[in-house]
Amino acid sequence: MSGNPYDNAYAVDNVYGHTIALLKEYRISDGDGVHLDLAAGFGVIGEVVQSELGRQYVGVDLDSEGLRSARARGLEMHAHDLTLPDTFSFIEKILAGRRVRSISILDGLEHIGTASGLLDVIAQLCRSNDAHVVVSVPNVTHQDVTHKLLLGEWDYTASGLLDATHIEFFSEKSLVAKLGAAGLHRVGMQNVELSQSDQHFPSTHPALQDGTTLNSFLRYVRESAESNGRVNQFVWSCVAGPAQASHLVDSTDVQDDRPFLTILTRTQGRRIAELREVFNCLAGQTSDDFEVLVLGHKVLTAEQIQVEQAIEDNPRWLRERIRYVKVDHGGRATPLNVGMKSARGRYVVVLDDDDNVFAHWVEAFLTSERRKPGALLRAVATMQSVDRVTVRQVPGIRAIGSPKFPYAPSFSFTSHLVSNSTPLMSIAFPRGIFDDLGMTFDETMTTTEDWDLILRSAAIVGVEDSKKITAIYHWWETEESSRTEHESREWRLNHLAIDRKLDALPILLPIGEARAVRDLVTGRAGNGGDEDHNSAFQTNTHLRIGLLRRIATILESRSWRIQAPMRALSQLFGGGPALRMSDCVTYSTDELASTIQKLEASRSWRTTSWMRRARRVQ
Repeated sequence: MSGNPYDNAYAVDNVYGHTIALLKEYRISDGDGVHLDLAAGFGVIGEVVQSELGRQYVGVDLDSEGLRSARARGLEMHAHDLTLPDTFSFIEKILAGRRVRSISILDGLEHIGTASGLLDVIAQLCRSNDAHVVVSVPNVTHQDVTHKLLLGEWDYTASGLLDATHIEFFSEKSLVAKLGAAGLHRVGMQNVELSQSDQHFPSTHPALQDGTTLNSFLRYVRESAESNGRVNQFVWSCVAGPAQASHLVDSTDVQDDRPFLTILTRTQGRRIAELREVFNCLAGQTSDDFEVLVLGHKVLTAEQIQVEQAIEDNPRWLRERIRYVKVDHGGRATPLNVGMKSARGRYVVVLDDDDNVFAHWVEAFLTSERRKPGALLRAVATMQSVDRVTVRQVPGIRAIGSPKFPYAPSFSFTSHLVSNSTPLMSIAFPRGIFDDLGMTFDETMTTTEDWDLILRSAAIVGVEDSKKITAIYHWWETEESSRTEHESREWRLNHLAIDRKLDALPILLPIGEARAVRDLVTGRAGNGGDEDHNSAFQTNTHLRIGLLRRIATILESRSWRIQAPMRALSQLFGGGPALRMSDCVTYSTDELASTIQKLEASRSWRTTSWMRRARRVQ
């Protein structure tokens, strides 16, 4: 090595070795020919190109020291300023009729700049020779650079990511755009990754040290958004194709005409009457600044026709705002993620096909956005038990109980760590958490996927409460629902999965949440302080106590104990484990209610109903 910062050795795990691997993997044509190395520097890959690819190496650069070094090793090198307009004709001249099989430009674009037109020259050479090109540039969005930049630090160095001679910097997105503008398109990549780049200094910087909470939090947010935090150099194989639109980004919002709210309505086509009720609720909104995506999840053809007819029967102004999206794969969360990708609204909310909302539902969200744009927007839902009814052969639903108010008027992150008190229709998500932070509903979860996303996003963007009651969450007593379709054990496993996920992440608590933590630690929760939080604590506690008492009543009843031998026999032949009261103490409110529903529907409880009736008669 000469001591020159650009005179680096060849290694299989650095940019040179990755380049050779791509040249081998994406070889378009075989046979004799030339490998053209632009901005070749010291011609580090020259000998390997000739020995392993069987191609003649031709390098072009302007640096005299690099040219001398490469020529001394027997490589063909030519001096030329690649920013000049005659670059294409110069290359044709030195090729002298020889065919170019492959091209490389390694860590050169950042010194030359894309405005020079060099990428257009490369694209032209690729087209005329049926060749491909390997491009490498430093990644200016490496986590060492971005973490320090967040704190106002930008350190130029003699070489590396922030080389003082660089005239252009690249992220993955900008490199894709600038290559595309020249008609070059990525077909493969072998990026060079370094957890600690040359910008990893000073070693005592809290944003860089792996052991700090700040570093953990920054890495968590970054890795959720995109995966290039440890990429030191982008190393891509590209081929020529149609040129794309200009790579320049328009700083104005090109989506000024987007609606405020996208409403995602999941349906399986089994509740057409309820779906029509949802449309009626939307038709009566005081704000019409919304669009609706009806997400048909694994809907059969006959049922899809009914869904489409229900859409068609709406007033024209509403019908024109509704789009039907067919989703024929995945679990509960899949249609929601599909809907997120198709949504145009600034905010997204989920309104399933069996719940109702009041006329000011959209308006309440819109008012909250004006107070705290970018945050989760939360309203309040009531809960009401309902059942299916048919009147003169027309199906519908009816309330079979008074509305209950189990959900707090204000959001508490601390309380939500224990159980979810925010039904999906009562919270709107800003599209930025999907577009810019890379968050999605976790499709590995069979239940509680809403609770999981609420917690993860609330920890980043916060929550704005309207405290207005805007929706009715329907609690089905006899019909199928997520509570009846999934076993209590399954709910508990998903609950534990959320706990593990949060335990592994750094958590940013919202302003004012420290008091809730102090109250929990000191035992003051529910004994003074914030009225909304105390009310929520007391309401949730009373509801849980009532549900636990009902479970205890069933498990301790004579009729349940009499059936114990039959349940034990069932367990021997693959039945689930016996339910213990100690298990139920840790269940959420939804899990407790689901447990009661399953106990009351069990064979043990149904076959002994005569005993309870006889006792009541006596």
